[in-house]
Amino acid sequence: MPQTNQNMIQATRSDINVTPGCLYTGPTSISFNSDGSMQIISPWSKATQVTMASDGVTYTGGTMAAICGSLSDLSSSTGARVTLSANLIFVQSVPGTTTSDPNYWAAGSQPSSPGSGAVVCSKSTTSHGVTTTTYGNGLISPLTQNYPSPTEYVGSVGNLSTASPYYCRNGDAFVSGTFHGALTIGAQNNLYVVGSITYADSTNDILGLVGQQEVAVWNPRTSGGTLLKYASGANVTINAAIASNGGTFTVQNYAYGSPLGTLTVLGSIAQEWRGAVGTSAPTGFTKSYGYDQRLKNTAPPKFLQPVTTAFSISQQVEVSAAYKSDGTSVP
Repeated sequence: MPQTNQNMIQATRSDINVTPGCLYTGPTSISFNSDGSMQIISPWSKATQVTMASDGVTYTGGTMAAICGSLSDLSSSTGARVTLSANLIFVQSVPGTTTSDPNYWAAGSQPSSPGSGAVVCSKSTTSHGVTTTTYGNGLISPLTQNYPSPTEYVGSVGNLSTASPYYCRNGDAFVSGTFHGALTIGAQNNLYVVGSITYADSTNDILGLVGQQEVAVWNPRTSGGTLLKYASGANVTINAAIASNGGTFTVQNYAYGSPLGTLTVLGSIAQEWRGAVGTSAPTGFTKSYGYDQRLKNTAPPKFLQPVTTAFSISQQVEVSAAYKSDGTSVP
């Protein structure tokens, strides 16, 4: 695999593509509908299709493309209803250094949160002399037990430190639903599967999920070890070609809580290193993995392209001729 999926952003360029895909900025929720549409919440996005200089790195402009959803809809609690055919979605981290970038946000600034008010990257409240800080990443209120959860034990959601698993400005995609069509979703940071992802038409539908770091089954827990998403015995199904350029495919908090059910993956998994989904304790999921035979001959649109490498001759020998000049075989 290539070391990075950053080249996927080229598919969202309106200056070189007849039908460019969609670029979303910051934490983005993507919920599939069985009719081929999807609901997308992405409050940090300003330009969903971009133009670039010939270096493919420097942005020269961008626009809020109608096909990718309006600014008001992307910042609403229900999201923008989007339909993309044979295309790509890329979720990038919030640019904070190049002011000419159409999706630039200055340090300390933030957009409106879906619903009302500003995105709560951090919020401190003091009661009886005790100060409590909660965090969010712009998808939902940080005070609700939804995804991502403020009580997940792997770190504080939306923490302003880049070390946080849900850093407020990360290029994270949160994906679920019944998918219909052909699409690839790439995330500059992590891609979280927050619910089962199944095909509406198992013969023709095809989906790619690509995370630069983890592709993870979202499974938060409290500091006491209580899982917040799945009850004991719960099953999760993922129909997709999964790839992690620099990380792994795994289940969050797989070693905690009551044993879950079966994690069914029909597609493919490519990863930098193998991640765990359960233990023999037992905790987490048991596996049921199957290869989607269609992937032998086709791939999700604009999926990762294999890199090339250099080959050289290591050994060279001469062998006897297999046939005589008259065409008969040599004994």
